[in-house]
Amino acid sequence: PLYLQWSGHSVTVVGIRKLSEDQYNLIVFDPMKKGPFIKTKLLAQVNGEVMNAPNPLSAVELPDHILRNKDCQILLCTGQ
Repeated sequence: PLYLQWSGHSVTVVGIRKLSEDQYNLIVFDPMKKGPFIKTKLLAQVNGEVMNAPNPLSAVELPDHILRNKDCQILLCTGQ
């Protein structure tokens, strides 16, 4: 995984989703969003309880435009 840190907050990046030619959302695990919250949001999407939600992955996605103005540190862990 890749870790991003800024202003006392960090997220674990586990994937990326391309929205358009110049827009991306990172798939992240955010310690501020607890497991039960994420599970509830995702299950609501799967069960069709949130019909008008624009993005079924919103509980685990971080839009790239949010990071553009942040001073981020990047940490990449390897097995070597």
